[in-house]
Amino acid sequence: MIFSLFMIKYENKQRKIQGVFMKRKFFILITFTIFSFYLLADMENLKLGIKNLNEKKYEESENYLLKALNEDENKNAYFYLGLLYNNEKKYDLSEEYYKKAIDAGSKNALNNLAMIYMDQKKYDLAEECYKMAVVKNVKGSVYNLGNLYYIQEKYDLAKKYYTIAAQEGDADAWEMLRIIDLDIQKVYY
Repeated sequence: MIFSLFMIKYENKQRKIQGVFMKRKFFILITFTIFSFYLLADMENLKLGIKNLNEKKYEESENYLLKALNEDENKNAYFYLGLLYNNEKKYDLSEEYYKKAIDAGSKNALNNLAMIYMDQKKYDLAEECYKMAVVKNVKGSVYNLGNLYYIQEKYDLAKKYYTIAAQEGDADAWEMLRIIDLDIQKVYY
């Protein structure tokens, strides 16, 4: 009899525990589902903005990217707005959005901002951005820093960074090292 009462109490506790677990599982499932829909909605405007950007439909792209930024609070839109405005040669806007992307944590925006500065022949600013990108291991930044020095005819620095890029597997860097050697030979021979 005591054993039966103990078993009944034990089974009741088990049911309560299972009920609590089921409620928690249900709550977790509902939360995950809502969060997933939120993330998908958060990404839809960004995806459409990028798609239209790739298709060079700049007005539509801008609309979706601004929605992604303002309505969805998707900070990735800063980078793509910078890219959009750069494609349209609106360098002031591009610079503004790349800087916002950098503040939001985008490392790649450093590289792109440096390219804008290079296009405008603001070499000191470009160098600063490229160096920050190199420190943050942004792909292509070492090679691009070599390009900056090559354009400025600072061949020793260009060779230094092209050599690093070549050692990291950049085939174009090997070609640029060869070109520098040819340029130097033309000057001295």
